[in-house]
Amino acid sequence: MKNKTNIMLLLFILLTLAIAVPYSLKYDKEIALAKIQLPNKEVEINQDAGNKKKEPIWYESSNIIIIGDSRMYAAAKVVEDKNITFIAKNGATCNYLTDVAEKEVDKLMEENPNEHYTIFFNLGINDLDYKEQGKKVDGIEICSSSDYVRLYKRLKEKWQEHNLIFESVNPLDLEVLKVEKFGDRPMSDNEKVKEFNNFIRKEVAEDNIYYCDTYTYLLNNGFESHDGLHYSAETSKVIIQQLKEYYQKQQDKLHTI
Repeated sequence: MKNKTNIMLLLFILLTLAIAVPYSLKYDKEIALAKIQLPNKEVEINQDAGNKKKEPIWYESSNIIIIGDSRMYAAAKVVEDKNITFIAKNGATCNYLTDVAEKEVDKLMEENPNEHYTIFFNLGINDLDYKEQGKKVDGIEICSSSDYVRLYKRLKEKWQEHNLIFESVNPLDLEVLKVEKFGDRPMSDNEKVKEFNNFIRKEVAEDNIYYCDTYTYLLNNGFESHDGLHYSAETSKVIIQQLKEYYQKQQDKLHTI
């Protein structure tokens, strides 16, 4: 009888071990995995937090300045808005920005020290085209997208309490371009324009410089161009309206915070 009791006790112990040991091993394994994985998760969370883009600071303003080339020069002729100052020239490149436009903006700010400005930059298509043609402008090298990034960052540092917006270089009508007056010249194309826009947008995002994507809007909604490069009066008005709507959205955000 005693032997039978001992055998039963032994079987009970073995059965208990058979259940407990695998569970214990599994539990220990889970703890070990958790210890290995937890630091990685914490690092990922911290990295996400560090990489989260900050919203640029928007300042209250009532005056818009648009700096551009022939496209904005044409827009200035068909858009009447007392709150917009156009600083634009046919054939303008980055050199126009530093040699002329920057000085004119400085003068406006000196004359109106209590005003805040929203400044749109719409330059680059001539730099892209001249690069394709291997040209120089007045003996000065034209600018790459990296050069523009350095320029915009420098100007933001200089005009810290004003809103700076890189407006996308807008698309070409490649079909019209091939048969009109630019057909015999090496010109840029929309892929190069898109690359130019995307590079600058990404590079200035952390410097309190905004990005207004009229390029995509025009591709999606259509545009008119008589020579493939310059826009009709109607399209010029649409572009300026998009800039004004972008500006207004930022103003509205400011008032809802």
